[in-house]
Amino acid sequence: MSAENYLMDIKQSDRRIGELVRLQTMMAGTPAPNEQIALDRAALEEQITMSYQDNLSERKRAQRFIDRLPDPTERQALTLFYLRHLTCDEAAEIMGFTPRQLYRVKRRALMHLEGLLL
Repeated sequence: MSAENYLMDIKQSDRRIGELVRLQTMMAGTPAPNEQIALDRAALEEQITMSYQDNLSERKRAQRFIDRLPDPTERQALTLFYLRHLTCDEAAEIMGFTPRQLYRVKRRALMHLEGLLL
């Protein structure tokens, strides 16, 4: 798996957890007319808890890999884009770059990270 795919998987996992939490919120707003609905709610809560724990573990692992990059600019670019879920424009603004410059930094950082994941 490439470094970019690995980080994108984490980003997607964050989104899936968010969708599950939204579903849980919607389900909580409706009365449970039968036992099956109550069981579905409990199963959803368990799925959210397990997904969150797995995701947290992977995010910590990814952050450790990113932290091993020697260039602080590369570390910040990957963290903002993949782990903080900022858009390229938002991350570029925070870093004082144009989106094009950030893209180059991000691409270079992914190449360096690739070597760490092997």
